[in-house]
Amino acid sequence: MKKFIFNMIVLAAVLLVTASGVRASENDAVTLKVSIPDLNTSAEHVGIAVYQAAEPEIPGKTDKFVWIPSLNDIGITPEELDTAANVRETAEKLVQEVQKKEIPSRNAMTDQSGTVLFAGLKPGGYLITQTSGQETYGKIQNTLIFLPYTDESGMEIFYGEAMVKAEKPECPEPSPTSVPRVTVTPVEKNPGSGNEPSYHYGSGDQTVYKKTARTGDSTQILPVLILLIAASAALAALGIIIYKRRKKLHKDK
Repeated sequence: MKKFIFNMIVLAAVLLVTASGVRASENDAVTLKVSIPDLNTSAEHVGIAVYQAAEPEIPGKTDKFVWIPSLNDIGITPEELDTAANVRETAEKLVQEVQKKEIPSRNAMTDQSGTVLFAGLKPGGYLITQTSGQETYGKIQNTLIFLPYTDESGMEIFYGEAMVKAEKPECPEPSPTSVPRVTVTPVEKNPGSGNEPSYHYGSGDQTVYKKTARTGDSTQILPVLILLIAASAALAALGIIIYKRRKKLHKDK
């Protein structure tokens, strides 16, 4: 009789432990699968980091989570995250806090299907962020998830999948190509100065002056004039000599 009563007490204790969420071992681990959506871009080699931001309030129980000690001053508790907007705002706050306080993280790269698996995590709340791939894939939304969670039948699920949201990378608008403007600035000519018009290229703060080919330059005509004058003088001298010889011959006759 005593043995029967003892067995009933043990059975009741087991049932009570199971109903209260206390597991037989405090070393149970959770697995988190992160999946990024198809954006028609390369979903492979996108860097993902997970930070443990919350932990069970009582070790071995998963019915209530609290922030880890270094994050308990963000102004809201995990129990108060009752709307999607609260979760998104808290995730953004946590990103700044984990970076400022240098919270350790688990990092991995996505595979070809855009998924990455983090196994052996402790029960708690995890912040999911992106570390690379913003230019080639897109930008994912910072996400907060708590594991394990309880399904509709009251069973604890230690394998969770986070389907994060993402946006395509922004394509920069092509900058208009600047075409240099060409203006012709005439320069007043002074007689015999040799000045001529020049092309003025204006582009930004750089200015280039390019002279045109000379036309009708007096420095090219001067040698020709000298040659013509010398030839005329030689002809005149020759004419004078011929005239004097003819005059002398006429006298001798």
